[in-house]
This record gives sequence, C-alpha cells and structure tokens, in this order.
Amino acid sequence: MVFSGDTGAYIEGGIVSVDKRWLSIAWSRPPFYNLFLYLTHWRWSLWPAVFAQGLLLSHLIWLVHKATHADVRPLRFVLTGIALMVLTTAPWFVGLLLPDFFTALVVLSLFVLAFGRQPLSRAEYVYVFLLAVASILTHYSHISLAAGLLVVTLVLRGLREGVSGLLRREHLFVLAALSMAIATLFGIQRVFQNERGFAPYKDLFILARLIGDGTALESLRERCPDAGFRLCAKIDRIEVREGDPYTTSDRFLWAPESPLYAIGVRAVRDEAPAIIRATLEDHANRQIGLSMKNWGIQLLAQETGSWLEPFGTQPGDGTTRTIERYFPSELDDFLAARQNTGDLQLSLFSSIHQVVTALAVLIGLGIAWRRWPERENPVSPLFFFLLAALLGNSLTAGVLSRPDDRYMSRLTWVFVLYVLLALSGRGLSVSGTSSSRSA
Repeated sequence: MVFSGDTGAYIEGGIVSVDKRWLSIAWSRPPFYNLFLYLTHWRWSLWPAVFAQGLLLSHLIWLVHKATHADVRPLRFVLTGIALMVLTTAPWFVGLLLPDFFTALVVLSLFVLAFGRQPLSRAEYVYVFLLAVASILTHYSHISLAAGLLVVTLVLRGLREGVSGLLRREHLFVLAALSMAIATLFGIQRVFQNERGFAPYKDLFILARLIGDGTALESLRERCPDAGFRLCAKIDRIEVREGDPYTTSDRFLWAPESPLYAIGVRAVRDEAPAIIRATLEDHANRQIGLSMKNWGIQLLAQETGSWLEPFGTQPGDGTTRTIERYFPSELDDFLAARQNTGDLQLSLFSSIHQVVTALAVLIGLGIAWRRWPERENPVSPLFFFLLAALLGNSLTAGVLSRPDDRYMSRLTWVFVLYVLLALSGRGLSVSGTSSSRSA
C-alpha cells in the first residue's frame, strides 16, 4: 500500500542517492527511510520491503514479550500476532511503504531499552538500541517523541523507585539512542546540505499550521507591507478554503502554485521564525485555543484507511510514475491492487479497530491501575509509557502539523498489544527476578 506521492518520493530518493553516491535529502524529510527501502528492494521488487517491515515488527514484539515475561512461549506469541492482525491497524502499517511504520517501533524499542534490559541477552539489547536509533531517524517527528519518552521514563522510575530509580543506567541508553539520532541528522545536514540544525525546515511546518488556522494570515495582513516579509507580496496566492484549515495548510506546503515555491522554500524558511513570533505576539491566546482544538481532534481521529485513496488512478501521481520508471514489471499489479480499485472494504475494518482500541484503552487502564502497587512489575509502567507516547504523538501531529487519521492509527494498536501482554502472565520484575510466570 502507498500514500499519495510520498511513497514514490521515498523510493526514488534512495535510488538517486545510490546512483549519485551522495545523499539525496528532501527539505521536508530525512533520507533514512529512502535508504531502508533501497536496502530491501535493490530495484528488484517492492515486496521485500513489506516483508522486512513485518519481520522487524514481529521480532520486536517477541523481544517485548521477553522483556515483560522473561521468556517467550511460542503459542502465546503466535496468538498475539493473530489478534493484532485481525483486530488492529498494525498490519495496515506493515504493508504501507511509509515511515509511519517506524513510529510504533520507536515507542516499543525505547520501552525495552528503559525497562527490559535484564531479560535480554547483550546482543539482543544492542540490537534494540540500534533499532531505536534507526527508527528515530526515519522521521523528524520521532525526535520530539523520543525526547518526551525519555522524560516519561524518568518520571515513571521516580514515582515507582524514588531517587534511586532516576540513577539507573538504562536511562543512559535511551539518552544515547536519542543523542546518536540527533547527531546523525546534524551531521548529514551539515555535510550534504551545508545546513545547520537537525531539521532545518521545521519552522515551515509550524508556519503552515498557523496559516491554516488563520492567525498567521491575519498577522501578515495587519503587518504587511511594513513588516518587510517576502511573503507579503504573495499573500493573495495563499489558497484559503473556508472551513477547511487543514487543506489550506497542505496547499501552502505542497501545491505547485503555492507562494512557497514562487518565493523559494529556503527564503520562506529563513523568515518563518519572524512570522511565527509576530503571529504569537498578535494572536497568542487564540492560537493556543486553536492548537488545543487541533490536539483534541487528533486524539479522536482514527478512521482506518482514510489515507489509502486510489492514488494510482489519479493523473500525475508521483508514486505511479516512480513505479513505472523503476519497477515497470509491477506497474500493472499496482494499478490493479485493491487500493486502486476501491475494494479494501475500509468501513468494516475501521469500525472494528475503533471499538477494539477503545476497549483496549479502558481495559488496559484498569489493569495498569490495579497493578501499580506491584512495584517490581513492568506491566503498569508499560501502559503509562504507551499512553504518554499516544498523547505526545497526537500533540506533535495535531499542533505542529495537522490532525490526520493516519497519525493516530499508526500507534493505537499498541494498546491491544498491551492488554494481550498483561493478560498472558503476571510479568517480570524490572530488577530481573520473576514476580510470577503464570500464563
């Protein structure tokens, strides 16, 4: 499954990087998912990428089982996998060629680093560390997600173990994974783009959100032309769709006729911080209210497959063009796929996923609350770790980007995993001794 032209851009980015022996870095995304796709398809077929994502997730779930129960019972593991496939959005992201797949891997791998060190072998722990770094690198939003989860880890440790819990060396591995990812992004931006910062164009996404919410446009109209912004001369070219602030922000970022491209992406990027400051000076209270509204909308957005339009049938689709150029033998199958023929039966899956997710959150909260007094049991911290991840993910997406069902659905399935783990055994002591291993 693919998403708009984004999938095609990731595929082509990896191929161009290898051909030119120089990282091809788009202003809007890091290059590491590009390279992941190349290492799995080798210009032969896109199917190995899907199998690679499935193997990565399956193995990590195996390690999460081990981290929480000290051992892994094959039957329990298989039943967990079947339940996730049938009842959750997990397979929909395993089959989607997009870095959204790695968001859940960021969360689960960081939990294993923070709370599951003792049951794992040294090789397994090193592997999870490297997987965490690689997963963080696939998307800029994963940086803020990982940073927030580091803070959550410290809070949970402090609440459960006091000051001594804050001094555990596992925290250093979480910090090291985040630091290594940030340092890598800084390095590639400096070497390949001569840019400073790990995400030099992040302010453009914030500006687009403020434009979509209407506050930035009002500030520009009030302050221009005296403010001297280049965007002042092109305000009329910003397409405003009344009642649809999210389409407005998307059009500003991606539409070819957007003033962003008429002026120049870098030029608008350079003045974006000043426009953002001016907007917050003029409309701080209103923008805070709109941001909280966007966060709330994002928290409730979970319609499975709403992002799986029949892109291949749309004229000029970038992914179709990329597949036709680099994988011509797969083009006919791609165009005949259920996504492009409209045969995915999305409404049925969406209803099941929404009900199951809601039940999993409620059941999970009850289990975690009941087991919180069990100080040596990692089941309770796992739930609150996942809940913090969901809240942080929705905050980043809703406030800094735009509410979208895809951003929520890529992570909600972990609560079903939590319930399955919690009900399959009493869990493992975080100090390394089993509190109970009853199935």
